[in-house]
Amino acid sequence: MPSRYQPLAEYLAALPPETAAVTLTLAEIAQIVGHPLPVGASTHAWWGNHPASARARAWLAAGWRTRPQVRQIPGQIIFVRVPPARP
Repeated sequence: MPSRYQPLAEYLAALPPETAAVTLTLAEIAQIVGHPLPVGASTHAWWGNHPASARARAWLAAGWRTRPQVRQIPGQIIFVRVPPARP
């Protein structure tokens, strides 16, 4: 069963390869995923890159991470593309 955050992963994955970072508001993310975000989404801890979290697994699998220092800006999340692994 896909995560309810799969639309966010698809949105991030569809961004052009030259896009290194994207800033989204909580309202934009809610629109992308198609449902309101929980109250906890307004805290910076909710946006951690913890693979145990279904929401984080969605953006991590798409090759993106949240930028920790930016999560402190209320209502905005910055996603940063993870560089490809080097051989």
